[in-house]
Amino acid sequence: MKNKISNEYAEALFELALENEMADTYYEQMMTVRALFSDNMDYVELLSSPSVPTEEKLGIIDSAFEGRIDDNIVSFLKLLCERGRAGLFFACFEENLFKAFKLFFSLINFAFGGTYINLSNFCTVECTCVLDFE
Repeated sequence: MKNKISNEYAEALFELALENEMADTYYEQMMTVRALFSDNMDYVELLSSPSVPTEEKLGIIDSAFEGRIDDNIVSFLKLLCERGRAGLFFACFEENLFKAFKLFFSLINFAFGGTYINLSNFCTVECTCVLDFE
């Protein structure tokens, strides 16, 4: 259940990133937040603690991130706190999960939008195409 919920949150933020044409920016910023949280696990515990009032958690997020990362990411972090899901942050943004979403939507964009997308930063892709003109 935890993975399903975290995947839904990650997918929602990624769809927002695509809608705003900021997938690269969101990815870089989320990896920065992830590194910060990894280096300061007390911070994640504080944001996850039911004994800390939600308003205090939101203020902590604002003071740490407002004006430093995209407002939608700040809002996303606040949403996780408001819903008591701050502990899911790492599950939402496992590096490979976010890369998989990015790759998937990049391929869709390429297939339907005709835009060139450099996939070499994400993974090795092997494609086999069969064209049927009948």
